[in-house]
Amino acid sequence: MVVALAGLLIALASPPATPRVELTWRAPAPCPSVDHVHQRLRELLPAPPPGPLVRVEADTARRAGTGWRLQLVLRGAQLDDRRLIEARDCRSLADVTALLIALAVAPEEVATRIAASGTPGQPPGPATRADAPPGGVPEPATRADAPPGLPGSPVPASTRAGAPPRSAPGVPAAPVDASARADAPPTGTPGPSADPTNVSDAPPPGGPRISGAPMDGPTRAGAPPRGFDLPAAPPPGGRLGSPADDPALDAPAPAALTPRPPVRAAVRLAGGGEIGGIPAFSPAAGLALGLFRGPWRVELAGTYAARALAYPEPAEVGARVRVATGAVRGCGVPRWRRLEFPVCAGLELGYVHAVARGVADPRPAGDLWLAAQLSPGLAWAPTRVLALTLGLDILVALRRPGFHVAGLGELARSQPVGLRPMLGIEARFP
Repeated sequence: MVVALAGLLIALASPPATPRVELTWRAPAPCPSVDHVHQRLRELLPAPPPGPLVRVEADTARRAGTGWRLQLVLRGAQLDDRRLIEARDCRSLADVTALLIALAVAPEEVATRIAASGTPGQPPGPATRADAPPGGVPEPATRADAPPGLPGSPVPASTRAGAPPRSAPGVPAAPVDASARADAPPTGTPGPSADPTNVSDAPPPGGPRISGAPMDGPTRAGAPPRGFDLPAAPPPGGRLGSPADDPALDAPAPAALTPRPPVRAAVRLAGGGEIGGIPAFSPAAGLALGLFRGPWRVELAGTYAARALAYPEPAEVGARVRVATGAVRGCGVPRWRRLEFPVCAGLELGYVHAVARGVADPRPAGDLWLAAQLSPGLAWAPTRVLALTLGLDILVALRRPGFHVAGLGELARSQPVGLRPMLGIEARFP
């Protein structure tokens, strides 16, 4: 009894199944929050089937003119979908995001739900009125404008109740073809021909016209036009748009339908320290300019460090050493949610400048510093335009300048392997 009660409590306390989706939704204040996207996703998939994890990154921003632009990336097992979607309002982009996620998680179930909601019932046959009573036997329709005292003539289901009489009073009405227009003028009056392609709500001359496939019979009231087919439910065990239905659906999409993400720029200010060009740990500052697209980045980075060095004996003799460097490097940037893990490699060229102190005739001296860089890092991007960065430059010297004071031994020589930890803040645009 206790075990059964515990099992019932666990079943009742279990949270409802949710799609296995990791969603990163970045959008400014006027747009719906990520909770709205999850709510729409739950409406589309109340009970999603188990399946592989789907990771989604959605970046929403205003367009240069009016409207909004969505950059959507969906990744998962055998799934790599990139889209650029534009709309006049941001809520539509949030709804489209939920729909595309639902189709990626459970395409069969979503297609079935769409088909069920788009075709609420089985349309009646051509000879059955839309308002026929239950039982399968339609009552004969009566002309609403029949003269008093005369029985109405049978009218096919495709004729509107308010259609003008087809014949003079007292003369039995001629049978009307089921394909005739519901609002055709009386017999003998010039007017449009009863073409099967004309529907009861055809627009007046000069008005807008919606083209569709020709109709081969009367249309049930409220039924969609034949030229606009609703998506059908997939066959059992199949999926929507399988090659058996239409081989063109599985053809690779043109490049124009999945545009590459735009090129963006970044400016980073950083501070920290280094040991390398100066053979002792020194305070350092850095500035970097970068261009990046997707997981790739190119950077131009500059650093400056300075430190005073002195001989052990005499301690008052030494030099003020400064080093300024510039580097070019390429990076790969793996991402996980809002975290980025850049790994960069490049080449650094610098100039080491030293001025002696504690001597009668201090003379400046300088030499080139050359090193290879390997720079792993970490970045956290809470918003689309701002990121906090932590990086470590590993420097392998290719040229090591050294300095000494006349009459004394070597004062300083650059290290063969240097380190430069830096903490920074980065602005990204557009």
